[in-house]
Amino acid sequence: MEIWEKEKQLYANVYGAVLKEEGKIKDIPEREEELGYTTAEKDIYLAFRHPIIDALPFDYRPIFRYGVFAHEMLHQIYTDFSYFTQTLDSIEDRDEKEIVSLLTNLIEDPAIEYQAPNVIGGEMLESLRFSIRHIYSMSEGLKDSQSAFEQVVSALIMFGDSGVIKGRFSDEKAAESFLGIIGEFNQMVECPQSFKRIDAARRWAVLLRPLWKKDAEDRRAFEEILKKLQEQMSGPMSQSGSTNPEQKSGESPGSGNKGPESQARNDLAKALEKAGKSDVNKVLDERTKENGANDEGKPSDELIDMVWQAIREAKPGNTSDEDSDMPRPVNWSEEDIFSGTGTLNEDVVSSETDCAAYQKAIRKYGHEIRLLQNSLEKILHQDNIEWLRTTSGHYNIKRDLFHTSVRIFDKKREKAKNDDLAVMLLVDNSGSMSGTKVEVAKMASIMLAEALAALKIPVYIMGFTADSGNYALRHMHFVGWKADASKRASLMRMRGMQNNDDGDSIRCASRILARHSAGNKILFVLSDGQPACRRYRTKEAGLKDARLSINEARRKSKVFGIGIEYENASDAVNMYNGAFVNVSRAEDLPGLLAKQLRRLVLGG
Repeated sequence: MEIWEKEKQLYANVYGAVLKEEGKIKDIPEREEELGYTTAEKDIYLAFRHPIIDALPFDYRPIFRYGVFAHEMLHQIYTDFSYFTQTLDSIEDRDEKEIVSLLTNLIEDPAIEYQAPNVIGGEMLESLRFSIRHIYSMSEGLKDSQSAFEQVVSALIMFGDSGVIKGRFSDEKAAESFLGIIGEFNQMVECPQSFKRIDAARRWAVLLRPLWKKDAEDRRAFEEILKKLQEQMSGPMSQSGSTNPEQKSGESPGSGNKGPESQARNDLAKALEKAGKSDVNKVLDERTKENGANDEGKPSDELIDMVWQAIREAKPGNTSDEDSDMPRPVNWSEEDIFSGTGTLNEDVVSSETDCAAYQKAIRKYGHEIRLLQNSLEKILHQDNIEWLRTTSGHYNIKRDLFHTSVRIFDKKREKAKNDDLAVMLLVDNSGSMSGTKVEVAKMASIMLAEALAALKIPVYIMGFTADSGNYALRHMHFVGWKADASKRASLMRMRGMQNNDDGDSIRCASRILARHSAGNKILFVLSDGQPACRRYRTKEAGLKDARLSINEARRKSKVFGIGIEYENASDAVNMYNGAFVNVSRAEDLPGLLAKQLRRLVLGG
């Protein structure tokens, strides 16, 4: 059981780091059959053994438990337990109260998982997704032996988990009821207010009353039905509790997870909206055939190694240690370089696992790193160059933009001045920067860090997010001006987190860059979307402040924006005054970075 004690210590450390308060991780008593649940005292109960867990290979089990822990912690952040308790207290009918509780848990599960990238990332987020896939894979799908109510709830659970429903409706009333709920259910998954989701669950309980009332006639059978349905979900919610004190009414500040499950849900909901009740099964068959059963995939070897390493290194109270899963605060001697108050600065420290993963990434991107390094070397030793006009829009290397730029004039510059250079990369670490986007951001960071280090050109890489706990700004300092290979390995910890305050983060980055002695300073800002944080009341306010901060930064350095599948790219083009390109493919990065460095270094 030593491994289990280490696991619980890891969870306690992460709980404290994310929620900024102490919470206890406790064992679920043997007589209870849940995977996990959370309480009003902010304790999280988890099962070490369970049939669903025991069905996994030994190495996968801690990953699954980590995912269940993440799920329960997300309830503490996003579920409005006080409103949930108030709602249940207002219901007199015992059966209806149980149904509302079940349906609330049913909608809260996919909703909090949709919001997960706003507060967690890395191996924790991947563990959560693995646990969801595994629970889905264990579900049997719709069966003829189920009652109409069972079929509706089972279908909604599968829809919430993956957007793919296994099996077919055998009861016409079940199909009709499902069709009447699915549209609003899909909207509620992405709704940021918990109280609205709870209100919706109560409406669904009324709509489904004819079905569950029939089941409730046999109390013992009814309790067995509820138990089976609960087992398809991660676990029951506590009927008492409190929301995270830093979260207003269970409201999410972020944009959520636009992943494959979300797309599958939206596609199925749209298809069912067009279909009549007689065509529901036909639509389900078509979507299942198109998407497959969507059952679990194996966790990657990298994920297995990272989770087991985190467990082995877990120590009591180590949330600020080098071995912690969370970065430790920076002890800055010049605090005045950061604007205002409420800024959390973290010096991200790499573990042995990170170093090994970083070396693997260097080997993977070796060709791209050498391409960028060779291009930079030619730029720094070039006498005669052309001044290229700023390009903007969606960048694709196949268009060969080098040949479509307009030559304005030739300019000679001494070699010695070309390498008097310092580069800063500011990377958006908001919640939407997850999945492939954060991998592209890591790739860009690694390529720049390694190529510039080989040429002995100073580079600084900082991640930024906003509205993290009590802090308006949160800055992750991955690579400093004199970082060695071990420090550069901290880039492996880059992940999507909360919101993004581009304006003040650009100001902070600009001040760090301004203090460097290099005569030629370049600031790259890498992001996937417009500024969005509590400080900005409107979209226009965020864009205006970011544009202002960019103009301020240009007084002392050159600034260029890089978008990763940037939404509303025209806003970014305007924000950066044309000095912006949008990337959709990782393989375009070497050419893009080389081209823009050439323009910024030599074009003045």
